[in-house]
Formats: sequence, C-alpha cells, structure tokens
Amino acid sequence: MPKRLLIALVAVLATLFALSACSASSDSSTGSKTGVDGEKTKTEEDADEAESCDGYTAGEDDVIRTFCDGSAKVELTVGGDEYTLSGGDCETQGGYFAVNIGVVTGPDFSGTKPDYFGSNMPEADGDFGDGDQAFATFAVDGQEYSVPKTTGTHDDSGATFSGTTTDGDIEVTGTITC
Repeated sequence: MPKRLLIALVAVLATLFALSACSASSDSSTGSKTGVDGEKTKTEEDADEAESCDGYTAGEDDVIRTFCDGSAKVELTVGGDEYTLSGGDCETQGGYFAVNIGVVTGPDFSGTKPDYFGSNMPEADGDFGDGDQAFATFAVDGQEYSVPKTTGTHDDSGATFSGTTTDGDIEVTGTITC
C-alpha cells in the first residue's frame, strides 16, 4: 500500500469518529431517508432544526465545521437502506476531488452524531478504482462507516461510486450531484 494512501486512510479513520452532519429523517412509506436540506415542508424543517445543520454552530459544543449551505447532494445505499444528504460542497484541491456534506465534530461532542458524508477521489475526471486512493467516510442514523477503497467515476458535476465498509463488509453505493 503506498505510503500516501496509508497516511490518508489513517487520518480518515482517526477523524471518522469525530465526524457528523445533517440528521436524516425517514419516510416510512418508501423506506427512503431525506436530509434536512432535502424536500421537506417549512414545518418539517422547523421540527428538525435541533438535529439539522441549522442546529449546529462551528466553535460551539465541539462542532468543528459545517457543510450545509452548498449545492452538493449524495444519495447513498448502505446495505439496502437508502439515505439522501444535501447542502454540501464539492471542491478540487490537493490532487483530489473532495465532497463534504454535514457537520464535523470533535471527540468531545455529546449525543447522537448526526449524519455526515465525506469523500476524496482523484482530481482527474473519469474512472477511478484500486490504487487511486479514493475513499468515503460517513455517518447515518448515528452509525459511522468507512469505505477505504471506492471505485467509480466522476466529473465536475458529480460522481458515482461503490465499495465495501471496513467493519461489517456492508456494500455501499452512492451518487453525488454537485
């Protein structure tokens, strides 16, 4: 394993437990979950405010950073369960195409961690896979996951990816829209 990938994976795994984001709510009629910045009424948004990105402020209660006002959206399937998180950012930086959606918290954050999604893919548009140092980390429904080897394709407008979690070997697929 290249030293750069190992360092990136160790950093991601170390911070995975400190990451969280916009809480997802469930639509019991479809089994689908929609993040607070998704398709909801004002009343539903107000009811979720305490659990949403709007309820978290960087610098308070061990909240480090929020990614909730952008246009990025991810639709995840995690072991058959569907989630949608939105309001994040897509950026190209440091040799990577990076996506972040939600709230990053520190180790002293208390309570259930809300949802978060973060991924790095190679900077160059196109297919990526083994050896390309692509990965995803996320938390949904209070459960945190790491997918250290994702495969897929991306361009400036979004990405599709798939992989298996490090703990539990859960299949994960996703579609990102920027």
